[in-house]
Order: sequence, then structure tokens, then C-alpha cells
Amino acid sequence: MRISEMVGQVAAWHLVTFPEASAKDIAEKMLEEVLELQSAHGDAEVAEELADVVLCAFALAGRGGLDLESALASKFEVNKARAHAGRWA
Repeated sequence: MRISEMVGQVAAWHLVTFPEASAKDIAEKMLEEVLELQSAHGDAEVAEELADVVLCAFALAGRGGLDLESALASKFEVNKARAHAGRWA
């Protein structure tokens, strides 16, 4: 499944499940999930928390009408160029 398809599915589910959620609400939930990821232990827990972060990003992108797939590809190119300068993001 392409990223854009997954974004669409997550956003559609999110809109039905959390119709009143704002972009700020989703971003705050993503921050909670990042903090859980930061304290996760073991591959399974890290993967689960990382999935939560990504699902929040997909919901935010999809509900906002953003082309996350293109943004990821573009940003990856920027980050690859920065790696030569000693940083990646």
C-alpha cells in the first residue's frame, strides 16, 4: 500500500472516530506518542510507539489535505544533502 493510500484510510477513520479533533489536538496526541516512544524498550514496544507517531502524522496530513508522500520524498532529498554537513534533519 502506498503512503498516500494509508494516509487517506487513516484520515477517513480519524474523521469518523474523532470528528471534533483539531490539528492542534492531533499534534498534541503526536507529542504524547513521541514521549512514549522515547521511553519505549525493546523492538516490539518501539515499533508500536513509532506506529502511533506515524498514524498521528497520517491523520494530521490526511485531514489537512497535505501530500505527505511528496513531502517525505522532498524532505528526504534535503536531509541527504545535509548529511554531508554533519547533520541529517
